[in-house]
Amino acid sequence: MNSLVYQGLASSEATLTGDEREMGAVLVDIGAGTSDICIYRYGSPWYSSVVPVGGSQLTRDLSVALRVPYYMAEEIKVKWGHAFFPKW
Repeated sequence: MNSLVYQGLASSEATLTGDEREMGAVLVDIGAGTSDICIYRYGSPWYSSVVPVGGSQLTRDLSVALRVPYYMAEEIKVKWGHAFFPKW
């Protein structure tokens, strides 16, 4: 291994286009236990952070709020919970 790369930066470089980074963009990569945040301004990373909240907590909250079993809340989250928009 030659180097390490912060997960939020790697995700944003793989997901955001050069134009999106140049115009300014926020990428939130929600993992199971943590979420990585990377904010771009003028084409460069401006801010990044890791917060200790992830998809597992969201599933648990959905389960409580909707009064359904955890597995059903996970199915709902996976089916309806996306934030990708089509490239025009």
